[in-house]
Amino acid sequence: MRIGTPHARMIEEILEEHGLQSGPSGQVALSERSVLASALPSDSELLAEYAVRRSEGTFARLVERHANFVYAAAMRQVRNHAIAQDVTQAVFIVLAKKAGSLRREAVLSGWLFRAVRYAAMDAC
Repeated sequence: MRIGTPHARMIEEILEEHGLQSGPSGQVALSERSVLASALPSDSELLAEYAVRRSEGTFARLVERHANFVYAAAMRQVRNHAIAQDVTQAVFIVLAKKAGSLRREAVLSGWLFRAVRYAAMDAC
C-alpha cells in the first residue's frame, strides 16, 4: 500500500536521492555518500530550519539520519518488509507535516518511535 500524496513522492525521491535502498535482507542501508552525524547540525536545528524554509535538502538530512531506525522499528512492529517500508514512508510524511509544531526540546528519535507505533497500528 503506497501512499499517493505529494509528500510521499517527495520522501521516496529523497530516499532514492540519498542512497537509501533496500538490501537483500530487507534492511534499509545508507550509501557511502553519508556524512558523519557529528558534522551535521542537531535534529532540533534541522527541524527548525525545515519548518521555516521547507528545504528538501534539510529534510533529506533528517531522513538520512533516522531512516534505518524508523525502518527497523517498523519491521519489528509489522514483520513484513513492504508494510515496514510503507510505515517508514508514512512516519516521514507526518514528520514533514508536523515539523513546525514539534517542541524544540522534543527528542526526535522518541517522537519517531511513537509515530512508528501509530503508523504500524494503522497499517495492520
